[in-house]
Amino acid sequence: MTGASGGIGEAVARILTANGATVVLVARSGEKLSQIAAELSGSLVNETDMRQPRDIHRLIRESEHRFGRIDLPIRCARTR
Repeated sequence: MTGASGGIGEAVARILTANGATVVLVARSGEKLSQIAAELSGSLVNETDMRQPRDIHRLIRESEHRFGRIDLPIRCARTR
């Protein structure tokens, strides 16, 4: 889930986790993501700049490696 370091992205990550989902927390701010991940069991932190294709490819590769598949990508990040 992109934009997971605050706002709607963080709220959706919390709701999904509370309902049994395992989430990949994605944002440019790794420090903030780590704080949120400490509260969300089983989540994976991935510091990613969604404006950079190489970061996106790394995100997909690491997510699939950890969980075997990606069921539902959710984009809440602003890419200005």
